[in-house]
Amino acid sequence: FRWVECQVESLKRCRRPYDVKKTLESLPKTLDETYKRILLNVEEGDRIYAARMLAWVIFTSEPLCLDLLAEA
Repeated sequence: FRWVECQVESLKRCRRPYDVKKTLESLPKTLDETYKRILLNVEEGDRIYAARMLAWVIFTSEPLCLDLLAEA
């Protein structure tokens, strides 16, 4: 279901039928490929922050709420 949600988000950004067609032709086939594409699209200046947030999410011993993640 997560893969579908990510693909729908990509399609929501399409403004014209041509964009929808191009997006459909280039959608990643797996969830891993989808995550890789998402990470590659993070702007260079934001990559350090994205890496820190991912580390917090991956290595935390208890569930994080958005407020705690924003504070980190």
